[in-house]
Amino acid sequence: MMLAEYADRYCTLVGASEGYREQLRVLCRRLPWRVHDLDPDRISAYLQAALRKLAPTTVANHRRMLGTLYRRAVKDKLARESSE
Repeated sequence: MMLAEYADRYCTLVGASEGYREQLRVLCRRLPWRVHDLDPDRISAYLQAALRKLAPTTVANHRRMLGTLYRRAVKDKLARESSE
Protein backbone atom coordinates (compact mmCIF):
# COMPACT_ATOMS: atom_id res chain seq x y z
CA MET A 1 0.00 0.00 0.00
CA MET A 2 1.32 3.44 -0.87
CA LEU A 3 1.96 5.89 1.97
CA ALA A 4 -0.56 8.37 0.54
CA GLU A 5 -3.34 5.79 0.64
CA TYR A 6 -2.40 4.77 4.17
CA ALA A 7 -2.35 8.41 5.30
CA ASP A 8 -5.84 8.92 3.91
CA ARG A 9 -7.10 5.83 5.72
CA TYR A 10 -5.44 7.02 8.93
CA CYS A 11 -7.17 10.40 8.65
CA THR A 12 -10.54 8.72 8.21
CA LEU A 13 -9.89 6.43 11.18
CA VAL A 14 -8.98 9.25 13.58
CA GLY A 15 -11.43 11.82 12.21
CA ALA A 16 -8.66 14.21 11.16
CA SER A 17 -9.56 17.69 10.01
CA GLU A 18 -9.54 18.50 6.32
CA GLY A 19 -6.56 20.79 6.93
CA TYR A 20 -4.48 18.00 8.46
CA ARG A 21 -5.55 15.60 5.71
CA GLU A 22 -4.35 18.14 3.12
CA GLN A 23 -1.01 18.54 4.91
CA LEU A 24 -0.51 14.78 4.74
CA ARG A 25 -1.46 14.75 1.04
CA VAL A 26 1.15 17.40 0.27
CA LEU A 27 3.80 15.51 2.24
CA CYS A 28 2.98 12.17 0.64
CA ARG A 29 3.28 13.67 -2.86
CA ARG A 30 6.96 14.24 -2.02
CA LEU A 31 7.41 10.65 -0.86
CA PRO A 32 6.46 7.86 -3.27
CA TRP A 33 7.01 5.33 -0.47
CA ARG A 34 5.15 2.19 0.46
CA VAL A 35 3.98 1.85 4.05
CA HIS A 36 6.24 -1.13 4.71
CA ASP A 37 9.22 1.07 3.73
CA LEU A 38 8.65 3.38 6.70
CA ASP A 39 11.40 3.17 9.27
CA PRO A 40 13.25 5.67 11.46
CA ASP A 41 16.42 5.61 9.33
CA ARG A 42 14.57 6.37 6.11
CA ILE A 43 12.52 9.09 7.80
CA SER A 44 15.68 10.63 9.26
CA ALA A 45 17.45 10.62 5.89
CA TYR A 46 14.47 12.33 4.27
CA LEU A 47 14.32 14.97 7.03
CA GLN A 48 18.04 15.73 6.78
CA ALA A 49 17.75 16.22 3.02
CA ALA A 50 14.57 18.28 3.45
CA LEU A 51 16.39 20.72 5.74
CA ARG A 52 18.47 21.81 2.74
CA LYS A 53 15.33 22.89 0.85
CA LEU A 54 12.54 23.55 3.35
CA ALA A 55 12.06 25.79 6.36
CA PRO A 56 12.91 24.21 9.72
CA THR A 57 9.29 24.56 10.86
CA THR A 58 8.10 22.67 7.80
CA VAL A 59 10.62 19.90 8.42
CA ALA A 60 9.53 19.70 12.07
CA ASN A 61 5.93 19.28 10.88
CA HIS A 62 7.03 16.54 8.47
CA ARG A 63 8.86 14.82 11.35
CA ARG A 64 5.69 14.90 13.43
CA MET A 65 3.47 13.59 10.64
CA LEU A 66 5.87 10.85 9.54
CA GLY A 67 6.39 9.77 13.13
CA THR A 68 2.64 9.54 13.62
CA LEU A 69 2.19 7.46 10.47
CA TYR A 70 5.14 5.24 11.36
CA ARG A 71 3.86 4.50 14.87
CA ARG A 72 0.41 3.69 13.50
CA ALA A 73 1.86 1.50 10.74
CA VAL A 74 3.82 -0.46 13.36
CA LYS A 75 0.66 -0.84 15.43
CA ASP A 76 -1.18 -2.07 12.31
CA LYS A 77 1.72 -4.45 11.59
CA LEU A 78 2.39 -2.78 8.24
CA ALA A 79 5.88 -1.56 9.18
CA ARG A 80 8.58 -3.08 11.31
CA GLU A 81 9.33 -1.67 14.72
CA SER A 82 12.78 -0.16 15.06
CA SER A 83 15.28 -2.32 16.90
CA GLU A 84 16.68 0.75 18.68
